[in-house]
Parts: sequence; structure tokens; C-alpha cells
Amino acid sequence: MSKPARATDAQPSEPPSAPPTGTVTFLFSDIEGSTRLLEQLGDRYAGALLLHRDAMRRAFAAHGGVERGTEGDSFFVAFPGAAEAVSAAVSATTNLAAIDWPDGASVRVRIGLHTGEGRLVDDDYVGMDVHRAARIAAAGHGGQVLLSQSTRILAERALPEGVSLRDLGEHRLKDLPAPEHLYQLDIDGQRTDFPPLRSLARTVVNLPAALPSILGRDQDVAKVRNLVRRNRLVTVTGPGGTGKTRLVQEVARSIVGEDQLDVVFVPLEGVHDVDQVPIEILRALRLDIAVARDPIDRLAEHVGGRGTLLVLDNLEQLSGAGLVVRPLLDRAPSVSVLASSQAALHVAAEQEYALRPLLVAGDDGVDARPTTDDSVSPAIALFVERARAVRSDFELDAANADAILAICTRLDGLPLAIELAAAQVKLLAPQAILQRIEGSLDSLTSRREDLPARQKTLRATVSWSYELLGEDERRLFRRLAVFSGGARLMELEAIGAAVPPVSDVVDVLGTLVDRSLVNVRHGVAGDDRFSLFETMRTYARELLASHGEDRATSLEHARIYRTLAHEAAPRFYGADRRAWLDRISAEHGNFGVALEVLHDGGELAAALDLGADLWRYWQQRGHLVEGVERMDRLLAAVDAPGAPAVPPFILSRAEEAAGSLRYWLLPDRREAQPLYERSVQHAIESGDRDREAWARYNLAFVFDFVPEGFGQADIPRATKLRERALEIFRAVGDERGVGESLWAMGGSAQLVFNDSAAARRHLTEALPILQGIGDLFAIAWTRVSLALTGAIEGKLADAEFHALAAAEAFVRDGDISGEILSVQQLGALAARRGDDVTAARFKAAALAAMRSLGADLPPIPPILEPLEEAAARMAPEDLEREQEIGRALGVQAILSTALEAWRARGGAATGP
Repeated sequence: MSKPARATDAQPSEPPSAPPTGTVTFLFSDIEGSTRLLEQLGDRYAGALLLHRDAMRRAFAAHGGVERGTEGDSFFVAFPGAAEAVSAAVSATTNLAAIDWPDGASVRVRIGLHTGEGRLVDDDYVGMDVHRAARIAAAGHGGQVLLSQSTRILAERALPEGVSLRDLGEHRLKDLPAPEHLYQLDIDGQRTDFPPLRSLARTVVNLPAALPSILGRDQDVAKVRNLVRRNRLVTVTGPGGTGKTRLVQEVARSIVGEDQLDVVFVPLEGVHDVDQVPIEILRALRLDIAVARDPIDRLAEHVGGRGTLLVLDNLEQLSGAGLVVRPLLDRAPSVSVLASSQAALHVAAEQEYALRPLLVAGDDGVDARPTTDDSVSPAIALFVERARAVRSDFELDAANADAILAICTRLDGLPLAIELAAAQVKLLAPQAILQRIEGSLDSLTSRREDLPARQKTLRATVSWSYELLGEDERRLFRRLAVFSGGARLMELEAIGAAVPPVSDVVDVLGTLVDRSLVNVRHGVAGDDRFSLFETMRTYARELLASHGEDRATSLEHARIYRTLAHEAAPRFYGADRRAWLDRISAEHGNFGVALEVLHDGGELAAALDLGADLWRYWQQRGHLVEGVERMDRLLAAVDAPGAPAVPPFILSRAEEAAGSLRYWLLPDRREAQPLYERSVQHAIESGDRDREAWARYNLAFVFDFVPEGFGQADIPRATKLRERALEIFRAVGDERGVGESLWAMGGSAQLVFNDSAAARRHLTEALPILQGIGDLFAIAWTRVSLALTGAIEGKLADAEFHALAAAEAFVRDGDISGEILSVQQLGALAARRGDDVTAARFKAAALAAMRSLGADLPPIPPILEPLEEAAARMAPEDLEREQEIGRALGVQAILSTALEAWRARGGAATGP
């Protein structure tokens, strides 16, 4: 038999006779599992129900509640005030807990409170607020008291002693149009740990307030959301400052209310013990963390079978985080995880999403140089938006567009860095901001108080990432600073082998890639490249200097690239010349760094030797101006007081390289002559006969291939130099020298002496020699000369064959200078056939390409004269129109079309 219920509330002397109106707090309650309780108690259920009703009514009466409905085990009560309703709910809960229920039964009552408009129609309350209160009660569990936001606001300052509020976040309730922010009453001595609410979908717990839009990330949000729908563990990775936290927050917001998932945001930035992760999850769920039970078991029990997405933010500082996340997924099958970290967790079934920096320029519809807000890249759009946040009148215009583009490029499109830079427009123009950020991270700081310390400066963000590394990883990270534009694995292994060595470069590099500190760009045939973001590289350079490692590492870097250039130089002529030109193009920035290091360190011989190896690459890939400037600077240093002696062999090679670059770079080839003459002198001093032959061979060009206005021709001297060079080449067995000398003699015979027969004789002798040794460079130029001779002889079909065969070789090998010459030559052949329109287009395309390179090609009269004659035959307006078309087409498109048509006709070069 049950004992009498204990009265816990004083009885009012005169209960209210009329229902309250105006602002009213509605209470709904019912017994959880009443059907099951009826089956358990049978006939005794009626007695239990009476005990329940007595306990509830005593609480309502004691606090001014007006009962408006009772049906079975449920109550609908109205209170004139929120504080009174809360006190009544507390009293009802404690009254029920004090009852000794029959047969050890457990009678658990859920209560929901909401404050709203108390509107009566025919003595009944009507309106959405009544409905809302009922739905709030239905979302709870037995023994749980839920409050709406409005009730919480009115009652929180008058809570009974021993009672507190627990924020349960926003929830979507059945038939209600908007989410409800719900709170739980925690009553001392009563149960406070309940399963998730019976809501349609619970919103993200602990999610910070929405920040400004994350520009340029719509596709990322959609992709990550789709991955979350298909995978139980998704990790968003990326370097510091890419916006991983913002992204996972946005994904969480997009999921709320649409997917049938509870979403819980768990910030882990300040956590450094991996064992604390489950505790932080319980804390985010507002579960009691003092209970001495395994937290993962508690989490699994709490979520039950309800789908729950845990958003674990900032895991990078927690070594072994995957060893916590994986058991959590195994023991809680309804849980999935969206994590953000600089590195993947490396556990089974993980789906990684690498978040890249924002696009700066180059995508479809994105201007490389924006001047308006329309069609700008995401990086530039972010800069402009954040700039307007601190200066509302800020505009993107022609005056600042270049500086903004340069800022976003220099900052690698990293959102955090761009935001920090944009905030400075309150004080500085973009041009001034650009000057401040060059080479330093210290200027990028924020005054925002709501940012974590590691995001208030770019240096702090990068330093945070660096401090998480082991010693070998830090050492290789520092050494990577010397590479410009990245490097291949073999170069990184060489720099890692320097003293003190990195233990396992491949493994350490894998960690740096995994932590998003190093980018990897996969190439063909496994030719992968690894590089630092420029912001990371700036920091790594500072570290390299502070550790006293900068000079030794830079010299080792220069040694590596000297070896590569020396290996490549003879390959610029052979069957694999395209591959080697591409290979050296990929390392263009590293060769520039190596030359600077060697020059600044007084290693002039090494620097000159490196420049001599690179000159043909500079010429063929359109870097003539750079090559001239670098070689001039190095040779000037040789003559400086106190300069170290340079061996004559190296001087001869360097002077020949500098002279050749000058020869190709018009307007005045007379500047090449003194360089070539010194090259001959130093070659003779070196005692190397082959070197002497090459020096004489090159000097000959400035005396016979001299256009009007570019110096004085000396045909006898040119002939004597070339004949002597050929004699030495034959004596020392240099087949390439023999073949190229015969080619040059053929060109001289045609262009200087107008002797087509002699020209054809020399050229047809040269071609098989060059084909025999596979000198593709010289073969192509020999075909250019054969095309010239054929054109002059009027054999236009023969000329076209050789011109197209040469063009095919230049295109195949990526020889930019050769491509431009081929377009000129094909245009001249068109002019000879009377096709003035094609001639005008081709000439304009070639001139535009030369201007873009800041260089010119040797003017060859049999090519230029027909082009000029064709132009003279056209009406000025027609000529201007066709020239514009030619410039728009460009050299590559013209050659592609011409070669495609040639092949369609069955044309193809025979042999190499």
C-alpha cells in the first residue's frame, strides 16, 4: 500500500476563480509511458493516477495556476506569471518524486512551459502560443521540465533556490514554422541527464553567431555537406587561415532543420590532451561530466538511435585524435563526425576534404586585373567586402585593382591573411598595404577582440602550425624556404641530406603535406612538385635565418641546381629537348635564387658556369631580357676590385652565353661583338680547342648576319672564323660543331652571297650529320634555311615542306623563338603566293609575340621583304583589320591550324 503523499506546498486560502488573460504562461504535462504503466499496474493504475493528479494539483494551486483541461494523465494549466509557473513545475516534480508508487512503479511526468498571449474565446484559450506550449511538453522526457525562450526571460531572475537553467539550443518542433530555443530546469536532487529531445531536428549546440558570408565557398559547403550525408567521418583539412572553422560552421547551419540529424558543435582549440575530447563532447551536449562512467559509453547511451552529427573543430594539436574518434563511431552507430584539422585523422572510413585557398585569378569569368565588383575572383571579392566593413566608401577601381590583385596573390588567397590585410584600408591605401606585406608577416594584425589569439596575426597563425611539428619536420620545413616555386622529391631529398640530415625525407614530407603546410602538385610520370605557400615561405625564411642555417642551406640549394643545369645543357639539342626545356622551366624560380645566392656569396665562377648552362634555355623559352641582365651583372662583378679569379674556360663559356643573348636581343648586335671576342681570347687561354671552335663559330655571326643599321659587316672575317671553327670541330671530332658550322655556311652563302647552289650544298651536307646525332635544334634551323633557299629559288612547295617541318619541331619542343620565326616564314611564303591577307595576319601575330617577350628575332631579308611587300599592296583599313585578327589569333593558334591542315594533306617531316 502506498503511503500518503507529502504536502510540500502551502494551500492557498482562495484559489483564483477566473483564467488569467494578457501575458499568460501555459503549462502542459503528461505521464511518459502511461500505456506501459497501465499494463504493469492493472487495477492499481487508477490509484496511481489519483496520486499523480493530487501531487500536480497541489503544486498548481499553491502557485496560482488555473486548470484549463484534464484528460487522462495530462494537464493544461494557465498561470498569470512565468515565475509562478516555474515554481509550480518544480513543486510538481518534487511532489511526484516523494511518492512511494505501487509495485515499485516509476511514474515520470514531462512538463512544458511557454509564455505568450492569453486570448479567450468562449472561455477557451486559443492561438499559436497554446499550441506551442503543448509541442514543447511533447518534446521532453519523463521527469524533464522544458521552458521556451519567453518563459526563460521572464522567470530566470526569480528561480527557486536549488534550481538552474540548462540551454538546450534551438529545436524544430512538429507543426511549428520556426525553431524554438528551449531550456531545461535542473532541480537539485532530481534527474538532470536526459536523452535528446523529441524534436524534428536539433540545431547546432554551441555554434557561434553567424559571421559575415564566407565568400567563394558555396561549392565547398555543398560538397562537404554531400560528403557528410554519405560518410560517417569527414575531415576538412587545410593550412592555417584557409577558413576551416568557418566552413564546418556553415555546413552545420545548412544541415540544421533540413536533415534528420541533431548537430552538436564542439570547439577544441584550447584542448591539448586527446583524452579530453570525449569530455568536451559531453560538455557541449550539456551532460553531467562528473558521473564516473566511460564518456563514450555515456554519449552512445545519450544519443541512442537518434542521428547525431558531432562537429569537432580544431583537432590538429591533438596527436592521436583518430584513436578517440574511431571508437566513438564504433560504439555509437547513430553518430557521425565532421572534423576540421590541418591533417587527416588517418582512421578507417575517413573521407578527407582538402580546403584550398580562395581563387585569386584565372578561372572562367574571372579577370586577372579586376576594375569593378562584377566578375571578380573570390579572393578579391573577400578583400573588397572586408575593406568596406572598416571603410564604407571603399571602392574597387582602376587605381587600386593591380595592388589588390598583388596583395591577394602575395597572400596565396588565404582568407585570414586577406581579411587582416583588408582591415588596414582604414589607414592605408592598397598600394601601401602591398609594400608593407612584402617579405614580412608582422604588418598583418587584427584589433578584433572576438578572434582567438592565434588568428589575430598572420605570424601567430603560421607559428601555431609550426609549433605542432616534430624536430625533423621543423628542420625540413625551414629548408623548404630556399625553394622558389617548389621542387621535386629528389631535390628535397638532397636538401634534407645536408648536415644535420633529416632522418626520412619522404616520411617527414608526408607529415608536412598531411598538415597542409606543404602543397603537392601531381605531374605526369610521377613528376610531383612540393612547395610552400608564399606566406609560409616567408616565415620559414625567418626561421632559417634565426637558426643560423640560411647560408649553408642556400649554398646547398645552389649546388643542387648547378648539377641539374649542367646535366640539362647538352640535352637542349637532342631528342628529349622538350622534356628538358620543360624540366628547366619548372625550376625557373630556383635557378634565379641559385644565381643570386652564388653572386651575393662571391661564388662568381659557379654563378657564371650556371648562367652559361642556362643561356640556351633562356633564348628558347623567351627569357632573353632576364638572361642578359643576369649575365651582365655577373660579368661586371668579375671586373670589380678584389673579385676572385675565374678560370678562363668558364669565362669563355659565360662571355659566349652573354654575347649570344645579346645577339638574339635586338636592336644592336654590336654589343655582342666584344663579348664574343673576349670569349675567343679566354678560350685560347684555356687551351681547350673545342671551346675555341665554339667561340669562333659564334663570333662569325656578328660579321656577316648584320642587318642594315646594326653594325658593320666584315664578310672575309666571318668566313675565316667559320672555316677555322669547322676545321677545329673536324679535328676534335665534334659532330654537332661540324653540322652547325655547315648550316651557318649555308645560311651565309644564301643571305650574304645570294648563292643558292652553295647554300643548298652546305645545308644538304649538314642535315644528315645533324640527323645522325639527333640534334633536333639544329635540324629545325637547317630546315628553316632550306625553306629560305627554296623560296628564293621559286620552289615554293619544297620551301613550304621544310618550313612546316621546322614549325612542327619548334612546336613539339616548345621553342618559342622558333615558333615566332616559323609564323614569319609561313607568312612570307603566303606573300610569295599572293596571299596578302594571310601574310598580314601572320606578321602581326609574330610581332605581338615578340613584343610580349621584350625581344626580337634576327631580321632575315628573304622573310621580312615579302611580308613588307604584301602589306604595301593592301589598303590601310584592310591591313589594320587583318593585323588585328592576327594579333587575336596568336602564334600558337596559327601554327596549330597550319600543321593540322598540313598533316591532313599527308604532310610530315621525314626523319627527326
